[in-house]
Amino acid sequence: MNNKTHVGSAEASLMLGLSEARVRRLLSQGRIKGATKQGRVWMIPLYEGMPVIIAGGRGPQGTWYKHPRPVETCVVINQRTISNQLEAKEKRATEAENRATVAEEELEQERQRAKRLEELLREAGIDPDENATKV
Repeated sequence: MNNKTHVGSAEASLMLGLSEARVRRLLSQGRIKGATKQGRVWMIPLYEGMPVIIAGGRGPQGTWYKHPRPVETCVVINQRTISNQLEAKEKRATEAENRATVAEEELEQERQRAKRLEELLREAGIDPDENATKV
């Protein structure tokens, strides 16, 4: 949060939405509440976060910001980076699926080898369940 109590003429012009020349003119006319000059610099007090301009007596009504403007939020999106990250995630997911498929195929081959060995043992007259070593 900004806790400033005073600003210069340039910052006041941005806050009010006026040109710096117009703010300097208002300062010289004494129409900015509580403004004092310290050396070459104007010190403009802030009331509830904004400088206060005293309305003129004649002519059209002036137009300036009376309340602080909300801070604009700027979100920068780098689409190239995001798309590259998504592609990398998809690639890793595909590679993981491929590794899982290969592991399943190898497991199935081992099961088939075990069945073949059991059949060979039975043909030789050996009961594979009796002679199996428990691990």
